[in-house]
Amino acid sequence: HAEYNGANFNDAIANLSVNELKFISPSQDGIEIDNINIELNNQISPQYISINSDIIDGEVEGNYDFATLAHSVKDIISHHLPALISAECIETTQNINEPQILNNLNFNFTIKDNNEILDFINAPIRLIHPIKITGDMDHFAHKLNLDIDAPYLQQKNKLIKSSHISVNVDKNDDLCQFFATTIMPTKKGETLVNLKCNGLNDRVDT
Repeated sequence: HAEYNGANFNDAIANLSVNELKFISPSQDGIEIDNINIELNNQISPQYISINSDIIDGEVEGNYDFATLAHSVKDIISHHLPALISAECIETTQNINEPQILNNLNFNFTIKDNNEILDFINAPIRLIHPIKITGDMDHFAHKLNLDIDAPYLQQKNKLIKSSHISVNVDKNDDLCQFFATTIMPTKKGETLVNLKCNGLNDRVDT
């Protein structure tokens, strides 16, 4: 079932429901997803998109234009690491005649511990607990935050615990930081692994 109203995606109102979706591999192995519901309304403020399914639940809310999201991320990070934004990207932005939406949004997603699809694609890990993904972006303020929490992952007979990734960028605070941590099993017991990177003036310190 699908309903759609709007001249383009940026002013669309839509609702999509799929009750049965099958994926079949060349070896004829397959998986079936019984429930997918996607709803979006880009004619109101704040705009929103929501998804509910057997695999992932989540929502995006705010003011956004998906065609310019990649540019917004590059522009926010380029204050600290200008080499990441190309001359082509700058030229493309200057040639846009239509008024741009300054992306200002927040999002949250939950990847469910449904391992059927991971087994289907032969993923090296399995989920013991749902993964949480949250974040926000404010292009006008040049802020970007992303957090990924994976409490328990299984790799064969190994249990990987307390995995977390965060990205925090704030122009006003001269902050551009990446942080990752996890607890991994070794022959001598559990090992805590941390990685922290700070970026400024085209330089990354770890």
